[in-house]
Amino acid sequence: MTREALRRKKTPFYQKKTFLISIVLILIIAIGIFIFWKANTNSNTTHTTQPSHKIEKVKPKKKTTKKASKPNKAQKVTKEQPAKKLKSRLIKNRQLLRFKIQGLIMT
Repeated sequence: MTREALRRKKTPFYQKKTFLISIVLILIIAIGIFIFWKANTNSNTTHTTQPSHKIEKVKPKKKTTKKASKPNKAQKVTKEQPAKKLKSRLIKNRQLLRFKIQGLIMT
């Protein structure tokens, strides 16, 4: 063994790297736990009575009356109405095509 190796063996435990690293880690963990514990505690520690778990009914300041809603009347659909709409669309499309062919409308 070399002199350096013997010196390292004879150093006290508090001067070794592993001891220092473990002490630093323990301190960091302890500080973290303390901060976490403080953050989760209730800030109102002077309040000695226990909170009531009963739910109180809230009364609105403004009185509201419910309006009777009128149901929408159902529209009657017959077979003729869609056919009329379709015919009017077809007629408009035919007229546009005629104008385009004649060159009156340029797109």
